[in-house]
Amino acid sequence: MTEKINYLKKVITETKRKYQNEWEKIKGPLMEAINEFRDKLRTELKEEVWKEAENKFTKVLKTHKLYKFFGFNVEFQWEKRKNLFEKIKNLAPEKKMYGILKELAKNKKEYEGGKTYRTIMLTILYPEWYFPVNRDVLKRIKKNLQNFPSMSDKRIDQLIQFYQIVYEIKEELGIDTMLEVGFYLFKYNKEKSLKNEMLEHNKETDNKPTPYFTLSSILNALQTKPFLILAGISGTGKTQIARLIAGIMCEKEDG
Repeated sequence: MTEKINYLKKVITETKRKYQNEWEKIKGPLMEAINEFRDKLRTELKEEVWKEAENKFTKVLKTHKLYKFFGFNVEFQWEKRKNLFEKIKNLAPEKKMYGILKELAKNKKEYEGGKTYRTIMLTILYPEWYFPVNRDVLKRIKKNLQNFPSMSDKRIDQLIQFYQIVYEIKEELGIDTMLEVGFYLFKYNKEKSLKNEMLEHNKETDNKPTPYFTLSSILNALQTKPFLILAGISGTGKTQIARLIAGIMCEKEDG
């Protein structure tokens, strides 16, 4: 367990160093949107109000390229949304609140199709305790941690344990909210996706593998300034690097 915690702490520490400036830029608009969404629901819980508030919130996510971070890609009926909100709107602000995940997992039929949505709502109500955990992020870390938790109801205890471990790391590193930690893990997933796509491209084209430290340097440079000049003779992969980075860093929305 110590090894797992140390690995996760290393991942969060390194991504915090790389992406904290980016987080500081989007934190204000994101938290403002979360607070407005939450306040609107607490004031008037009606379907039309919910839809209006959710649409406004997702617009902010798209603007700041956080749509995939929150994972708004599920259909969840109004009655289920209302029922879910009623169950979680007044949780006590303490770590025991992770037990709500086990309670929500008891009735699989009631929340079928809403596993992602429940973590979205928990995050909107309690960003200091939750962030949206999805398979795309977790599968990148799984290779290094055996029995790493997934969103499967059968492994809900492991998911609870994961939140508790991450919370302790958050406290140790002096990070304000779990949502910020989730953002760093989301960026970590994007880095790994870029690396894997680049390696796959090299295999397909029989090119010599591009060292990942080169890609890391490029990504770090882009965090400093919003442009980068790639120079080199023809056939060295300048265009492919630009395409891969653009494909990973830009959100692709349906429609």
